Amino acid sequence: MVLSVSDSPLTAPARQVLDRILSSRQFLNAPRQAAFLRFVVEESLAGRGNDLKETLIATQVYEKAADYDPRIDSTVRVEAIKLRQRLAAYYEGPGANDPFRLSIPKGSYRVVIEPAEPTVETNDPSQRFQLPVQAWALAIPVLAAVWHFLPAGKPPVDAAPILRDVQRLTALGSYATGAAISKDGSFAVYATDRDSGGVLNLWRHPLDGGAPVRLTRSGVNHREPAISPDGKQIVFRADSDGGVLYVMPAAGGEPRRIPESAGAHDPRLGGRDSRSVLYWTPRDRETPDYGRVYLASTEPQAPWPVLLFGDFAHASRPIWSGDGRLVLALGTWHSNIPDKEFDAWVVDLDGRYARGAPVKTGLFPLLRAKGLYRTIRERSGIEVSDWRDEWLYFTAPSGESRDLFRVRLPAAGRVEGDPQRMTFGAGSISGISLAGDGSTLVFLRPESSYNLHSVQVSAPGEPAGEPFRHTIETGVNFRVAVAPTGNSAVWERQQPGAGNQVWHLGLATGVRRNLKGGSPAVRSHAILSPSGDTVAYRVADPDFQPIYAQAPDGTERRICDNCGTPADWTADGRHILYITGGTPSVIGLLHASTGAHGDLISHPNYNLNGARARVNANGDGWVAFYVDNSPRSRQILLARLNKWRPAEPRDWVPVTDGTEWDQSPAWSPDGRTLYFTNWHDGFRCIMARGVDPATGRPSGPAWAVRHFHGPSQTLMLSLSLRGVDALWAAKDRLYFMLDDRRSDLWLGSIR
Repeated sequence: MVLSVSDSPLTAPARQVLDRILSSRQFLNAPRQAAFLRFVVEESLAGRGNDLKETLIATQVYEKAADYDPRIDSTVRVEAIKLRQRLAAYYEGPGANDPFRLSIPKGSYRVVIEPAEPTVETNDPSQRFQLPVQAWALAIPVLAAVWHFLPAGKPPVDAAPILRDVQRLTALGSYATGAAISKDGSFAVYATDRDSGGVLNLWRHPLDGGAPVRLTRSGVNHREPAISPDGKQIVFRADSDGGVLYVMPAAGGEPRRIPESAGAHDPRLGGRDSRSVLYWTPRDRETPDYGRVYLASTEPQAPWPVLLFGDFAHASRPIWSGDGRLVLALGTWHSNIPDKEFDAWVVDLDGRYARGAPVKTGLFPLLRAKGLYRTIRERSGIEVSDWRDEWLYFTAPSGESRDLFRVRLPAAGRVEGDPQRMTFGAGSISGISLAGDGSTLVFLRPESSYNLHSVQVSAPGEPAGEPFRHTIETGVNFRVAVAPTGNSAVWERQQPGAGNQVWHLGLATGVRRNLKGGSPAVRSHAILSPSGDTVAYRVADPDFQPIYAQAPDGTERRICDNCGTPADWTADGRHILYITGGTPSVIGLLHASTGAHGDLISHPNYNLNGARARVNANGDGWVAFYVDNSPRSRQILLARLNKWRPAEPRDWVPVTDGTEWDQSPAWSPDGRTLYFTNWHDGFRCIMARGVDPATGRPSGPAWAVRHFHGPSQTLMLSLSLRGVDALWAAKDRLYFMLDDRRSDLWLGSIR
C-alpha cells in the first residue's frame, strides 16, 4: 500500500481553506476554475508543486489529449490568468478579512500562502513572507477554529447574527455526539467513546474550566442526552432492546428505565414541571422522518406515554418552546403523499394532553423557497435544534458544509421574516443545544473519512477478523467495487465543482488514477471486469442512461446508449448485468462487445436491485439480487438462469425471509456462500449464509461475519440505501467502505 503525503491529517485544514474559497460566489458558477484551483492545491500539498506544468494541468484538469502542445493550445495559460483574476476578486470581496491569502505567482503554477499583512514591508516580492502551501498546513489549524465562523461569500439568506467567542472544549481524538447544555449554561453533557473501548458513554463537562466527569459506564451505547430545565435530571437513550430511554441524576447516579419507551429517539426534557419527556419513534429506516411523537414523564408511577399529533400520518423530532408550554414537531397528516403539507407544526399543551389543533408554522415552505432544500432526501438533512425567545434554531446542509441558521417563530406558531445564517465556511456542525437565555450554545464538529477496508473471511459460520484499511482518503468516497482477482478497486469521490468522479486503485501497487475519460461528464456506479483491467460505468445524461467502458490505456467507448446502472460482470467478462431506471426497476443483460441488451429478470410489482452473477459462459447459473418487498424491509433472492433464460418469480429462491433490511449480496469465489448487509439490530453489519451451488437452496442459518456497532467506525450509509451496493468478495477477503468518524465539543455565543 502506497500512501501519499497529501493524505496526512495535517492537510485537512488546508483543504478546508480551499473549500471556503470554492464555496464563494466567485467560484460556485465556475466549475473548471474551481477544478483548476483544487488540482494545483492538492499537488502542492503533496509536495509536487514544482512539477506543475501546463501539460499536466491540461490533461488532468481540462482533459486534453496526451499529445497536448502548449505552443499551439494556450488553454491553460488563459485559464490561469482568469483564475488569478477570480482569486483577486475573492480577496477584494468575501475574503477581504481572511488572515492570509492563497495565490499562484506568475511564472509557475505552484501555490503559496502569505499573511494578509506581511510582517516585512518590501516592494520585492521575493522578500515577502511566503510559504509553500505544505508548510501552511501546520499553521492553518490555529486559525481555522475562528476562521470557520467568519462570513464567506454572499449567503443565500440574511446573515445578521454571527456565532462569536468560539472555543473548543474537548480534543478527544475520538467520537462524540449528542451535546446538551444546562439552562443556566454551567455544564454540558455529551456522549463519547473516550476510554470506553468503542462504546458511547455519557460525560458531564463543566463550562467554568473544571475537569470532565464520566457519568455512565456501560457496554451498551448511551447517547442523545437531554438535561431538564432545572438542571437536576438527564434523560438519554440506551441502545438495548431496540433502544429505550433512561433517566438519572445530572450529578451522577444509577440510571432508571422509563417504561414503554422502546424505539425512542431524541428525548427532550421540559414542560412546566421539568419532568416531561418528548421523544419520537421512527417507522421506516430509509426515510427516518416517518414516525410517531410521544409525551412521557420521568416520574416512577407516571402513566404510559401519550401520543401527540395522533391524527398525523408522520411526526418526528419534537422540541419544547422555551417556556415549556408548546411543542414543535416535524411531519404531515398525509399518508399517501409524504411531501404534501410537510412542515414544522406547533401544538399547545395542557398538562400531558394536547389542547387545540396543531398549527402549521410555514417553516419548510420558506426553507424550500430560499433554496435550502429541493428533494425529500435533502429535506431530511434539516434538523431543528432549539426554540428560545421566539427564535427557532436549526442546522442545514450548505454546499459541503453543515451550518447553523435561525428564524423568528413567535408563540403564535407562524414563522416571520427570512432565515438567518449564523455560521459559514467549510466543515459541519451538529448537536446544537442552547442555554436558557439563548446567548450561549454548545455544538459538535464531526469529521468523517470514507475509506476502503477489507476483512479476511474465515470458515463458514465463523466471524471475520479485524478490518484492514487500504486507503487513507479525506472527503466522501463511496460505491466501491473490487475485481474478483483482488488486484484493483474503483470508487466514486465527491469533487466540488467537478461532480462525482471515478478513481481506480491498484491494491498491490498503490497506484491510483482518475478515470476522467474523454468528456467532462459525471461518471458513477463503476464496476471492474473479472481481470480488473476494464471499468464499466454510467455517464450522466439528462435524457438517457448510457454505459461506457474504459480500457487500461484510458480509451473510452460507449457500449450502450440507454441501459441504466452497471451492477456486475459475468465471470467470462463478456456480459454486464445492469439495473434499469423506471418503476419497477428490472435487471438487464448487456453484451460488452456488441452492445446487444435487453431485460433479463423482472417482477411486475417489485424493484430489483443489487444484481450479482454466478453464471458461466453458456448462460447457466444463478443471479443474486434483492427486492423492495415492503417500505421497511428488503429480501435477498436467487434466480436460476438456463441458457440466459430466467426462472419465473414463483421459482425464485429466498435467501432471507423478507422481514428484515437485507441487501447488497456478494458471492464468495466458490459460489457456496452469499454475503450481504443487514440492518435488523439498528446497525449496519455484514452477514452470510451458505448456498447449495446446484439447487440454490440456503444451507444452514445465517451468521454474522462482522458487526459494526461502534459509533466511530460504521459501514457507510450507502450500504443501506436502494441501488447503492458496495460489498464485494475477492479471493479470501470481503471489501467495503467504512466511515471513520471523530468529533469534538465546542462552545460559542450569539451576537
